[in-house]
Amino acid sequence: MNSKKQMLEGMPWTKKNTAHTYNVYPIYDWKTEDIWTANAKFEWDYNKLYDVFYRAGVPIHSMRVASPFMSEAKSSLCMYRIIDPHIWARLCARVQGANFVATYGKQLDYKSISLPEGHTWKSFVKFLLDTLPKESAENFKMRFAQSIKFWARVGRGLRDDIIEDLDRAGIKYHLNGLTPHGSKMLKRVRIVTPPDHVDSLKGEHSSVTSWKRFAITILKNDHTCKYMGLQPTHEQAKRQRGIMEKYKNVGIKGDKK
Repeated sequence: MNSKKQMLEGMPWTKKNTAHTYNVYPIYDWKTEDIWTANAKFEWDYNKLYDVFYRAGVPIHSMRVASPFMSEAKSSLCMYRIIDPHIWARLCARVQGANFVATYGKQLDYKSISLPEGHTWKSFVKFLLDTLPKESAENFKMRFAQSIKFWARVGRGLRDDIIEDLDRAGIKYHLNGLTPHGSKMLKRVRIVTPPDHVDSLKGEHSSVTSWKRFAITILKNDHTCKYMGLQPTHEQAKRQRGIMEKYKNVGIKGDKK
């Protein structure tokens, strides 16, 4: 237990936030199944949007309520047509390209992409890099190298079921303690040499490093490499802020520029 953390009257899962407020975590480290079991058993109130997700056939582990235009949420944009057609119509009218992403964005995921004949995923990544402009190719090479080094030296926290999947698939890895953030309950997995692909895993393909994941990142034109779980570099973040500042008044009514 963290000796520096101030708790409310010594109670676990509480943490002093400011002089007069505390964060309280009454539900700690529950699985999705535990939450829905409790909802049914105790008749707790919850967002009924999840009922709509369920009727639409969305698995409970894939139900999420968040901004529709985060990188992770693009593939589920089409659900808005089912959940609330009126909001979807307004969203399409306001956000250019929303309908295109909803129609085609889901196709560009791990399972939907097949390997061209005569290639491994590693050789296909090299082929794709050779077709890119020099600046873009160098950015991807730098980010891929960072990812490979991070997985080899530090590793990433993975759930036990994913680690069991790695065992079944025969993917070599090393355990490196527990994650130093969040619940600190995830085992940190190091993979020294990225596998060509992790197709044999039951799920969570994008959470494990592989050359196929690098290829998808390029095909998504994902220069910040969010698909790989990376944050934008300092230069990328600075450039984005500069662009947003430069064009923040474009399209505003009454702008005389």
